[in-house]
Amino acid sequence: MRGYRAGVLLTAFLLGGCAVADRGKMVVEGAPAPPKYRNAMAVRNVTGECNFSAAGIKPLICIDTILSNKEMKEGLEKSLAASGYLATGTAKYYVDMNVEDIRSSIGMDMEVSTDVTYTLTDGTSAKTIPIKAKATAKFSEAALGATRDKIATIYSLRENFKQFLASLP
Repeated sequence: MRGYRAGVLLTAFLLGGCAVADRGKMVVEGAPAPPKYRNAMAVRNVTGECNFSAAGIKPLICIDTILSNKEMKEGLEKSLAASGYLATGTAKYYVDMNVEDIRSSIGMDMEVSTDVTYTLTDGTSAKTIPIKAKATAKFSEAALGATRDKIATIYSLRENFKQFLASLP
C-alpha cells in the first residue's frame, strides 16, 4: 500500500510540474501608440535565438527551453498590435530585433535577463535602442526547471518589449 501511495504522489508531483509556457504572456498591452507611430511599424528581422547562456556557459546547440526567432517575432508583433503600433499596410518604420544574450540563473525561482538591441529604421535613418530586462518565474509556476526557465524567458522578453516601446523617441 505504501508503494502505491508513493507512486500516486510521485505521479501527481510530476504531472503538476508539466506546466506549459504560455507564449501569449509575452505580449505587452500598454498605453496606446503615440500618433507618430500609430499603425506605422512592422517587424522586419529577429535574430539571435541561440544567444543564451546558463551560469555563464554558452551551449553548442539550441535547446527547446529557448524561444525561436519566429516565436519572438510573433511576440513582438502581437505587442505592437495590442497597443496600435503595428502597420496594417505599408509600414513607415521597420524594427529589427537582435537578441544579444538570454542569461538564466539556476535555482528554485528562475531569473532570466534578456539583452536585446532594436534598430528602428524609417527609410532615411536608423536608431539603435539597446534594452536589458529581467524577470523571474517562481517554482510554484512550474516544478520542472526547463519549463520554469522558458516561462521566465517569456516574462523577460515581455518586459524587454515594454521597455522598448517606452523608449521610442
